[in-house]
Amino acid sequence: MNNTTKFLYHITEVGNLEAIRKNGLKCDSEGYIYLFEDKKFTDLMGIRGNVRDHIAINQICVFDKVGLLKIAVGDLLNQLEPDNVDESCAQFQYRIKMNLIPRDRIVNTEIVHVNNPWKEFFEKNHVEEVIGFPEE
Repeated sequence: MNNTTKFLYHITEVGNLEAIRKNGLKCDSEGYIYLFEDKKFTDLMGIRGNVRDHIAINQICVFDKVGLLKIAVGDLLNQLEPDNVDESCAQFQYRIKMNLIPRDRIVNTEIVHVNNPWKEFFEKNHVEEVIGFPEE
């Protein structure tokens, strides 16, 4: 991220969008709000994807669609800190200690489909087979 970054993103479950549009984006129980740059990257296994889908699959555990918020960061840039997650796309993930990002900073909300590179694998294999337990 550089000092000219104007927007960062946040994803959430689709069911949260209406309340966020009305009230703004509230922090988690530890007082943080998590944001990211929507970039493309290649993970350690060579799978090409984007940060949004990676977070949806690995952190929120949503595999079909998520709510995407586009947030005008402006003067918040100097308050951001690295999220320090142990993931391939960690360099694009940030957090900020604040109670609320007001709704007037949320310039767009939309529902987006998650591109899950594992979807085909899970559709062809039963979970029991994947984790090593035989079907009964």
